[in-house]
Amino acid sequence: MKIGHIKNPYSAGWVFVSIFIISLALGALFGLTQPAKASPAAAPASQAGSAFAGPETCEQCHAELFETWQSTRHAQAFSSPIFHRDWAQEGSDFTCLECHVTGYDAANKSYAHEGVTCESCHGPFQPGHPSSLMPITPNADLCSQCHKTTTDEWRASPHYAADIQCQACHNPHSQTPRAASVTELCTNCHKNMGDSFTHGTHADAGLECSNCHMYTAPRTEDAIM
Repeated sequence: MKIGHIKNPYSAGWVFVSIFIISLALGALFGLTQPAKASPAAAPASQAGSAFAGPETCEQCHAELFETWQSTRHAQAFSSPIFHRDWAQEGSDFTCLECHVTGYDAANKSYAHEGVTCESCHGPFQPGHPSSLMPITPNADLCSQCHKTTTDEWRASPHYAADIQCQACHNPHSQTPRAASVTELCTNCHKNMGDSFTHGTHADAGLECSNCHMYTAPRTEDAIM
């Protein structure tokens, strides 16, 4: 009885396995040679074991302030679609996050919480609070860390010479003027301005003090909030 040649049944499987292993090796080598690139939609990982407790911890005692903060630009400093668009145009430069997240760590490009939360201004949560006070710098030095241009303008103004700090006019939690309108805010100190012709006629026309004294070109493309 003549026995024909029998093919090795494992040969095809070994060929497949060999090709698969070679493909994995080439893929890993290709990946190592490519420069690291951040996706515009992606964010750095949150810090593990961060000392920052998060705004929800503050909410337990400061519910009213937490609710006020939630609708502000500070709360939406990271989540804003406009920020993500502008951030992408800047090449997703992680240094932008210094002012758009809380607890940013430049060394490993990580952060504790999205947005400008309570601890961005008040510092990391202090164990034992409220017996242990939260650290804060209650003057323009704190604001200037992110709002440099504005504080530079303030330092060139009579307000700076009179030591009128940012918080005298701005509510840091709601980020609104400490009055129903800008004019009402200004006339808390500048009480006789309406007696002059210039100020009187402008007020009658519905203009605020800031229309002339703090004029900025309106952002018409995509007004922020």
